[in-house]
Amino acid sequence: MEQETALYLESHKRLLNWTQELEFLGYILSEIVDPHGLDKQGFTCHQAVDLPTIIYILRRACSRPGGRLRGVLSKQASKYFGDLLLRCKRIRNAMAHHAVLDDETMRTPQEAKEELGLQLQSVISQAASRYDIHQLSD
Repeated sequence: MEQETALYLESHKRLLNWTQELEFLGYILSEIVDPHGLDKQGFTCHQAVDLPTIIYILRRACSRPGGRLRGVLSKQASKYFGDLLLRCKRIRNAMAHHAVLDDETMRTPQEAKEELGLQLQSVISQAASRYDIHQLSD
């Protein structure tokens, strides 16, 4: 029983940290590529946005040919980015549903989180540079 509790706490802690990291990076990118998207989704306090909403906004931005996100990503890269966002939604779902994941089961979501984290950082940098954005305002 004690071992199961320790596994639960460790897996939940990791999933929570990954979710928070992706929410933070996704929030920044969503503010850059769709500055009014969070308002449209009902988030008057933008920092309160959750990962599913961020994924929704960013995936929608992936499919807008004239949008800011597509200004820095090709059609193919945009599709891949959107697919990666969906894969990472599983991380938040596992955390929200208190799933207990062992090290083997954690490997796939961890790889997706690391890949999306790098992609988010890269796209944030590209978009901020292209659109001359130096800070976000709420």
